Amino acid sequence: MTAITGITLSIFKSQNRTQSTNKVVNNGNFILNELKRDILNSSSSQITCIDNYSVGMINLNDGVGTTINCNTINNNIASTSGSLVRNLISANDTSIICPSNFVSCTTLPSLDVTSVSFNFGVGATTAGVGVTQYFSINVAVRN
Repeated sequence: MTAITGITLSIFKSQNRTQSTNKVVNNGNFILNELKRDILNSSSSQITCIDNYSVGMINLNDGVGTTINCNTINNNIASTSGSLVRNLISANDTSIICPSNFVSCTTLPSLDVTSVSFNFGVGATTAGVGVTQYFSINVAVRN
């Protein structure tokens, strides 16, 4: 009986770890795609790394300024365009880890940005079983 209980608990723990991992991977990949899309829709001369946690850009399609910010206090990575704030992650059981190098820009001597790199972590917990994974992407800017 004890062996069956142990096996059953192990199965539940394994299922919870799988659910946490799926949340982390799905949210991390969604954020990577959104960050890449925002950078590719901007001109190299209109991108500015504000600090290690935020980057500003002008969208080529509509001319609207956008700021992407990683904020562990609010537990989000948000894209702000005008008065619209788009949280790239909003699940209550998912957390964001903003390292001190969330965003960095590589620039030419002309100060045009040639690439933007993002680094962040996503954590999730299901029934007490937690998983954390770090994600990074380097996006070459189009002119």
